Amino acid sequence: MKDFHEQQVTILTFRLREELYGIDVFRVREVVEYLKPAMLPVMPDYLKGVIDLRGEAIPILDLRTKFNMKARESDAQTSFIILEGKIEEEEMVFGAMVDGVREVVDLAPDAIKAPPRFDQKARAEYLSGITRHQDNFILVIDTDSLLTLEQAEAMREAAEQAGELSTEMAEALEVGGAENYTPG
Repeated sequence: MKDFHEQQVTILTFRLREELYGIDVFRVREVVEYLKPAMLPVMPDYLKGVIDLRGEAIPILDLRTKFNMKARESDAQTSFIILEGKIEEEEMVFGAMVDGVREVVDLAPDAIKAPPRFDQKARAEYLSGITRHQDNFILVIDTDSLLTLEQAEAMREAAEQAGELSTEMAEALEVGGAENYTPG
């Protein structure tokens, strides 16, 4: 887990329900508008699906499910934060589905305090700390703790499966159209 007290930190803030969360901007590759994820067979409940982002298959983590929150329909504010995480020394790119992205906030080294103890262990284990900005509390997420190695592998397999399907489809279309594509 990253020690935020060693240096100034910049976080991207976002909303889940009415709660504000933050994530280290150095882990954020980009923010994209909601795209309907492709569903793959036998996906874990925390995996929303896979999106094609400029030819790269990106697995999407549903943070509401991950944090044991009630699911909600996507709307115009729903976004994906594309993250670069490290899961047990392995780099991984994945998206996190959030209810809405807010702003980038610069914080002093001592602004982030130890995370509070929640009754909901599922959420507390993913936090690096808590901070206050403009009269709002922000729960700061530890990107590296969002996934176990097994969960990361499941997401990686989903991305690879989606990538193989899109490659097969593209090759079939080059050869002679959609009628030449038969799913594997």
